[in-house]
Amino acid sequence: MELTPEANTNILLESIDLNTKGIIWVAQQIQSEDNSLINELDYFFDGTITSGVHHHQSESNFSLFTTNNFGRDLKLGMIPNNNKFSSYLSTFLDLVTHETTPFKVILIQQKEDKNIEKLVSDKLSKFKNSSLEKLYF
Repeated sequence: MELTPEANTNILLESIDLNTKGIIWVAQQIQSEDNSLINELDYFFDGTITSGVHHHQSESNFSLFTTNNFGRDLKLGMIPNNNKFSSYLSTFLDLVTHETTPFKVILIQQKEDKNIEKLVSDKLSKFKNSSLEKLYF
């Protein structure tokens, strides 16, 4: 599903539910607090994304944010699309996949990348209670 500036809030509000444990944002160059997606995610993460973006100065950084959503942990991983993506993805999934109850992970990409989607799907397929939702902005 494609995110547009005016639709971000509704799509994210509809996508993030009780079963959502993690959001993977495939990071390109995330450096501006003016980015509408950052503003929308800030709503769920109590403003910590905007302040954290100042520390996400290069494409090589992996950033992790945690909040409480409906009384459950929700994690956001800004994972750079580089040669360490698989390693960072594994680290992130280790943090969100410790439960046996059904859970959902949302994958946010600037544009569709079948290789990344396959890698995420393959890693999540090890958990029978997992599902993946893909969003593009």
